[in-house]
Amino acid sequence: MLFLASSFGRSIAHPKLGTVFGIMMQVRSHMQITGHIANLTQRLQNTFTQTLYVLFPMPNTRSQTLAETIKRARQQPFRAVIFLRSEHKITAFLETVLHNRAVANGTQSLHVILHRQLQQVTQLRECLKRLHFLEDLELILPHLSPPRWVRLLHDLRFPRLDLLRTNAPHSVVATFLELHNDLVYLSIKACGRTRRPCPLGQMQLGNLRDASGPLGCIVTLAQHSPVSRVSAQLSFVMDHDPVVTSTLTLTLLMVADNITVLELEFDPTDVNVLECIASNTPALRSLKLVKIKSTMMSRVSHRRAWKSAEEWGKTLRRLTFLQNFALCTSIAVTPIPGDIDREYRLVSQWGGCKTPHPTLRHVILWYLYGTLQDHMTYWNRRWSDREHCWSRWEQTNRFDSPDSSLFV
Repeated sequence: MLFLASSFGRSIAHPKLGTVFGIMMQVRSHMQITGHIANLTQRLQNTFTQTLYVLFPMPNTRSQTLAETIKRARQQPFRAVIFLRSEHKITAFLETVLHNRAVANGTQSLHVILHRQLQQVTQLRECLKRLHFLEDLELILPHLSPPRWVRLLHDLRFPRLDLLRTNAPHSVVATFLELHNDLVYLSIKACGRTRRPCPLGQMQLGNLRDASGPLGCIVTLAQHSPVSRVSAQLSFVMDHDPVVTSTLTLTLLMVADNITVLELEFDPTDVNVLECIASNTPALRSLKLVKIKSTMMSRVSHRRAWKSAEEWGKTLRRLTFLQNFALCTSIAVTPIPGDIDREYRLVSQWGGCKTPHPTLRHVILWYLYGTLQDHMTYWNRRWSDREHCWSRWEQTNRFDSPDSSLFV
């Protein structure tokens, strides 16, 4: 309220001026309150909007998504060895090699190992097309049809490739090898053909040194390639016919007489398997024999290739360069499984007691394979320069229910 000073020095309120001033003050107060309310409303609105963005984010635009993909790809570290075990990993790797040339050019070893059928063949092919310096390639793609294999590998070239491991049909492998005839290591699975000759039989791979696959296919491949390391499986031979397997084994050893490392599946009723090996592979340094699953003949016969330990010892001594010998079988090699004394006598006879083997120093026994009582034992002996003779055989390791990775 406005007060006026009177002539008598007293404050007198002017009724009209007081009313106007009061209204003005009330209006000002209402305006301040309205402003506070507006500020509060705006802050609540901002908070609500931010909450909505968190709970329901707006989708990125195509350009934003691409920018994030490129940024993520360029942040990927360089790795020379790549393992892809799912289609999601294949998609992520494709994004990386599309936008990160250092990763694409730095990849030297690619391993694609799936447990389900590949759906997006195009994505994997696009990955392979960008790996110009690839040296090792592993493609294990179950249930992939031959036409899709052709679509995947058609006209792909890797100038530095020297290792291929795949389960592709051999007709597809043969076409692929026409562009990669400098391959050094080859590992293949089932042929895909049962009656017609394997397509790999006409291949000439002048640098091939290490071959692994079905015995029948490896035989045809070894005829025109200087392989020295062979791993041959009989598991693809129809009915595991002992006559067929023995014939194929003999053929392999005759056409590949410079083998130094041999891993061979065999029928335990083939009593001449070691004799055949000793007669045809004199330069052998490492031998691994794996008994195939029981055939009808082996279930009714008690003949075993190693039944005469002394004879096996004589045959092993004919392999004058042999250093490592390993045997895997589902039956017991001694009357009492796990008896270290009986195992020692067996290994000593193989290695020679009175006439020791000149070079054999490592023996691995894995018996009762595939049962709950399987054992694996390592036997070693050392050459003593001081005494100028071999030491006694000693069991250095023993494993119960071992993993196949120990059978090396």
